[in-house]
Amino acid sequence: MTLAEQLRLQVVQRWNIVHTVKTQSVAEHSFNVVLIVRDMCKRIPTICPQDRQNLMIRALDHDMEEVLTGDLPSTNKSLKLPQNRLDGVLKLADLIEAEYFLSQYGGHSRHTIGAYVWLGERISEVLQHSRDMGWLGVAEAARQVRDELNPYDGGLYNGPERKWIMG
Repeated sequence: MTLAEQLRLQVVQRWNIVHTVKTQSVAEHSFNVVLIVRDMCKRIPTICPQDRQNLMIRALDHDMEEVLTGDLPSTNKSLKLPQNRLDGVLKLADLIEAEYFLSQYGGHSRHTIGAYVWLGERISEVLQHSRDMGWLGVAEAARQVRDELNPYDGGLYNGPERKWIMG
């Protein structure tokens, strides 16, 4: 893929089937995932600098195919659980970024709430898988980042471990 094609990520809009009050491009999402990966890696002392750098590059490229396909809703993407610790960090960062964006800019439609709930459930699945696989620090780093980004205020759904309060 050419550089010019890659730069088109800035015009590929996300959340086409979910109502949001702000638009988000795939490039913006990818940049945010890089920031979350970087933060998670700082919280996992057993990740070496080379793995951290590789993860950040992978985070930047993780949705590159959407230049050709347009935004692919998460429900259409692979639901396979990550096979190694680094894939787990990347998957969690991707899901946490989406959850954060919806918590900040999602509307109140049933579809948006459904997407938020779905993301919380996927995050919980990957967190449990990370614990089951013994990936030291991954689940704890993700929990810390998630809590920092989405502090529970009684009105947000922040995953199955917290209650959704239906006004």
